[in-house]
Amino acid sequence: MPAPLIIIKEVCMKKLLPIATILLVMLFNVSIGHSASCVLEGEGENQIIQASFTITEWNQDYYEYLEYWSSVEIWYEITNIGNVEFDFYYVWFDVTCEDESIYHDYDCGYGFAPGKTYSEHTFVDTARKKAIKVEIVDYELTVYDF
Repeated sequence: MPAPLIIIKEVCMKKLLPIATILLVMLFNVSIGHSASCVLEGEGENQIIQASFTITEWNQDYYEYLEYWSSVEIWYEITNIGNVEFDFYYVWFDVTCEDESIYHDYDCGYGFAPGKTYSEHTFVDTARKKAIKVEIVDYELTVYDF
């Protein structure tokens, strides 16, 4: 029998704890950081599964000879601010372009111990359009309960 999963989604977190949103203004773009959390009752102390996601930088190159924009490269940090290790995470990004089209993509990775911060990066394809805004729009933390 597979181990049950405890999946913490934004819906769960809205019911349990407010989501902390950090607004960063970087020249002509806006990046949003998210904090995800959930409290699990069990034997011993309360287990708090909580992480913070923050976009630290993003970049997009213009290829003048070809007359189009590259994919957007996004650098972000994830910090485990809970008191237990989570096993896996997903984080979803929206990239808004000059023509108001929005491109949605995700990144994922393995969890880590409380108090640790890791830097990651990913790419979002914008169909050769110029990006004007990058933001984190959703996330999911997973703990495998063995």
